[in-house]
Order: sequence, then structure tokens, then C-alpha cells
Amino acid sequence: MSNSPSQTTPAGISSLIAQGKERLELGDHTGARNLLTTAVEEADKTEQRVAMGRSSSQSAGLCLLRMGRAKESLVHLQQAIAPSVFADTVASDGDGVDAERMTDLETAQTLHCMGMAHASLHEHHEAVGYFKKSLALFKKHRQTTVEALGLLRLAASYVEIPCRVETAVKCFDRAEALYVRAQKPDWQAYVQALRASLLLEMGEREEAAVKLELATILVQSSEDPKLKCRVFSSAGQTYSAMGRYSVSVVCFKQALRMARQTEGNLQQEATLLANIGAVLTVEESHKEAITFHQKAVAAFERLGHRSSLASTLANFGRTLLSVNQLDAAMATVQHAVNVARQGGDIATAARCAET
Repeated sequence: MSNSPSQTTPAGISSLIAQGKERLELGDHTGARNLLTTAVEEADKTEQRVAMGRSSSQSAGLCLLRMGRAKESLVHLQQAIAPSVFADTVASDGDGVDAERMTDLETAQTLHCMGMAHASLHEHHEAVGYFKKSLALFKKHRQTTVEALGLLRLAASYVEIPCRVETAVKCFDRAEALYVRAQKPDWQAYVQALRASLLLEMGEREEAAVKLELATILVQSSEDPKLKCRVFSSAGQTYSAMGRYSVSVVCFKQALRMARQTEGNLQQEATLLANIGAVLTVEESHKEAITFHQKAVAAFERLGHRSSLASTLANFGRTLLSVNQLDAAMATVQHAVNVARQGGDIATAARCAET
């Protein structure tokens, strides 16, 4: 994008940010990234470089996070945070939070996104620290529903840390209490769906099944297709882990219908297509699985989401191998490895190479 005099003014930069956010919500991640990258570059040329740079960096970081480029995302998100926020080192467990130094919700949202980025990189100790810093602010500003969602993501990171399952359970309890207080029964459904996954990991299979059934009942009253998509997607993942593949496919397809009712939800749609393809492969419904894999690959290519594209290609390769399409399978897996390497995701590249 060529620079024009109007872009170097605060109003011009704000316009670029607004356009970038709009493209992001519509699912045009590449277009959003181009606009927001330009905004970051132009902000550095203005007298208000600190304020404008902070806003543009936060938006660019969020865009990159949605594209699955967590490491690049963190660079921008860190630039969006005032230096005083990092005066206290982010401890592995998030202790020593000084909420008084962080006075605006934009900072809280940025810290939350940093937690998500670290979690996606499997750096869960770091993720916990950032989630707890953001939660201190959400609580201070009485952002009840956002605080509850933050607690759920904090719980997910605790689950991945040895000997912290009980802490994860407490986070679920706090989140559920907040949703009860806010009179959000549909969001309580999401808590139950996530609890089911944790219970299954703890070996409580029957109780997990009860929570899943409760979640699907509670969410029926919701008029929010995005939330319904979250609940049915989570239920699909847990049913798959339980080995109840046919039920898992039903849940994933229900979630897919919900995802398609919301504009700009291509990333969730792509993830669900990939999940359905993977489960159908396990069920040996290879012909249908190939169709879903192809659609998922096309969606992730459009999004520019490299790590998810690589993982989907690897799964697609396994399916092709199952139907003895050896040359196509080898080419697809090699493509997966190349995509992951191009994105600097060595861990995903290694997993794909093991296919």
C-alpha cells in the first residue's frame, strides 16, 4: 500500500486501524494485516507516535494472533503495552500484579491477547502470568463477562501445567459464579462443556458425559450463534476424546452450521471442517473425510493461518494414505512440512514430518 500525506496524520492512521479491524472481523486477515502494518509504520512518523503506535500495534498483534502467527503477534502486542506494565516481571504464576499501573481496558485486552499467544505456543507458565494481569484489570473495571472468559482461558493453561488441575477447577468455579451473577445461562453451558473435557482428563468419564449433556441442553435457549458454535465445538472435541466419534461428528456439524450463520467466522469454520475430516478418517469414512479436508485446506489458505494449514495438510495426508493414494499422501505431507517451516513453526513442522 502506498503512503499518502493523509495517512501520516492521526486521523489517517485511525482510519487505517478502523479499516483493518473491519477487514479482520470480515475474515480478511491478509487485507487486515496489510492495513494495520501500514498503520504501525505511519504511526512512528507522527508527533503522537506513542499513542497512535500503541493502538496500531495492538490491532496488528491481534490480527497476527488470529492468523496463527503467535510469535509475530507478541512482538506487536509488547509494543502496544506501556513500559510501566512490565516494571514487575511477569512471574511464572502471575504473582505481584500491580493493577494500579494499568488503568485502561485496552491494556487489559492486550495482556489477555499476550496470554493467548503464549498459550498457543504451549508456553503455559507465561500465559498464566499475562492472563492474571489482565484479570486484575477486568475485575477492577467490573467487566464481569470478559473476566469470566479470561478465567476459562486461565483454567485451560493451568490444565497444561503439572499439579495445577485443582487450580483450574477453582477458575472454572469462579467463571461459573460470574456467569450466574450476570444471569448468563447460555454461557454457563460453555463452562459445563469445558468442565467435561477436564473431567475426562481426570478419568471421570461418566461425570464428563453428564456435563456434556447439560451443556447442550442449556445452550439451546441461546440466540448467540457464536456461543452455540463454541459449546458444540467443545462438546465435539470431548466426545471425540471419549471415542464416541459419531456423536462427535454430529456436534461438530452443528457447530459448523452455527459458524456459517456469523459473518467473518471463517477461522472457526475452517477449524471445524478440519476436525470433522479428522474424526471421519478415524471412522474410516474416507471419501467424506477427503471432502472436508479439502474444504478446510482452502479455508486456511484463504486465512493465511500457517500452523493450522500445516496440521490440516498432515491429517489430509494420513487420510490419503489410508486409501492407498501414496504419491498424493507424500506430496501433501511434504507441503505441510514446508508450510510450517515457512512460518517458522519448527514444532509443527516436526509433527507433520512424523506423519
